[in-house]
This record gives sequence, C-alpha cells and structure tokens, in this order.
Amino acid sequence: MQWELLWQVDEPELLHPSQVEVGPDGRVYVMDYGDMRLRVFTPDGQLQRIIGQGEGQGPGEFSHPIDFAVDAQGRVWVLDATTARVTVFAVDGALDTLWMLPFPASRLAISPDGRRYVLFPLSPRREGAFALFRDGHPLGFFGQLAADQVPRWIAFDGLLMGDQEGFYYTAVRAGWVASFGWDGRVRFSRTGIDPVPFPQPERTPEGGLRLTPRHRFVSYDIAPGPHPETFAVLGLIPADGRYRAVLDIYHRQDGRYCYSMQLPRGGSSFTFYRDRLYLINEVALLAYRLQGDTVCSPEK
Repeated sequence: MQWELLWQVDEPELLHPSQVEVGPDGRVYVMDYGDMRLRVFTPDGQLQRIIGQGEGQGPGEFSHPIDFAVDAQGRVWVLDATTARVTVFAVDGALDTLWMLPFPASRLAISPDGRRYVLFPLSPRREGAFALFRDGHPLGFFGQLAADQVPRWIAFDGLLMGDQEGFYYTAVRAGWVASFGWDGRVRFSRTGIDPVPFPQPERTPEGGLRLTPRHRFVSYDIAPGPHPETFAVLGLIPADGRYRAVLDIYHRQDGRYCYSMQLPRGGSSFTFYRDRLYLINEVALLAYRLQGDTVCSPEK
C-alpha cells in the first residue's frame, strides 16, 4: 500500500479537530473541539460551511459533543454527552431535530435512512449493552455483551459504526469486534487480530478504580474500510520503541480479519471514501489517496 498526500487543513481553519466523517456526496465533516462546531469541507479541502452555534446548552449548541454521524440524506447527527441529547442538522446546516435522551451516552450509530439509531450508555445496563431508538423513541436495550463486567464499568467501552445491515462495535480496551442487526440480533461476535484480554481494574488508594498500566487503549476509531465490503479499526501497536498507527481491516459479512495497513502518520479518527483516506491527528485534517489494492473475501 502507498499513500499519496493530496491536501491538509490545519490552523487557522481548524483548532482542535477530534472526529471526521464523509457525507454521501463526498463532503468532509470535522468536529472541531476548539470552538465546539462542525466544519464542512469540499472534497478538495475548501471550507464550505460551519454547523452549530458553539459552546452552550441552547438549540444547536454543544457542551461535550462526543460523537457524530452523517446519514444517507446528508443530515448530521451529533451526540452531546453533557446535555444527553441528539441534535440533527439538515444538509444546509439548519437545525432539524432535537431529541432529549433518557440517559447520557458516549457513542452513536445510525441507520442510513435515519429511522433507527443506537446508543452506548454512559452507565452499565444489565438488560443490554446498547439502547435502540426509532424516530427518537426508545425500543429497549439489547446485546448481552458483558453483563458480568458491570462492576468493572471503567473497562467497558467501545466504538460504533452503522450501515444498511446494522451496526458494528469494537471494544476500546479489548481485542474484540461484533455486529448487530437493526433488530438487535447478533450478526457476528469474534476476537480481533489483537486478542487483548478484558481489563481487570485495580483499586486506587482512595478507594476508586483504575486500569492497570498494561491495558493501554487499543482501538481509537471504527469506520468504513477501503472496500465496500469491509470496515476498519484504528489502533496502535508497539514497534521500535514507539507506537505506530495501524488500520486492521475486517469483512462486514462475518467479521473475519483481512489484513492490516500502517498509516502514513499517527491519528485519532479516520474514514475512507472511495480511494481516499481522511485522517485526523488532533491538529490537522489530512487527505490521502490509497494506491494499491487488497481483496478481502468472506469466509465460505
């Protein structure tokens, strides 16, 4: 695999970018934590518009925008952890819908039509790990992924990605990937290429919980892969005395591991769109063209 840098955007257009997504028309959306707004760029890196009113708790304002997604109509969904709500913006950036949540959440995945969305609650739920909604109304909890891990909630977290078939999950601190349909059924659940054991938190002198030093973050983002039939997980691996950013590629049908590719530089968020990779490294948005191809066939 070869990476060709096409363009990059940094200061003053971006202050502290934290997440990147691509819309159905190829426009690039970046959450800028520096001023609590979303910036929209054309495929060639030109700033087109800014979405959101900045920091606050009013309509269209964000306090802690922790996750966002773009649906097939180009609407932008933003999850705010502090205010426990999902804000939906129209294609032109105008405020569309505001849904108050019954609990705070840390992750969001949506169906392409925007009818369904799933949240990862900020507190453990014995009746399921995920909360499913339809048109803003809760349908219930599902996904008995780690009910026995409830007493060790500090270790239970993950990242989500949605598509037509359902949504995909990767654990942040454990080498594991899974997928569920939009009806809550398990599509696959398997160990990833990095079989990191589930963390065992330890007590602090003050009586709290903390992760042991050996349990580093192993997953930073999950997004569509370089081929329509794949998804990718961004993680770090130790090499030559330092950590290198690597994308592990899995098949969407059954979750089988396909291959890995080393990124041209470190990053905290990414997404593929056709032959392009968009990468956030906390100070800039970078656009690369991927040269080379690797086939990923499902298991028979």
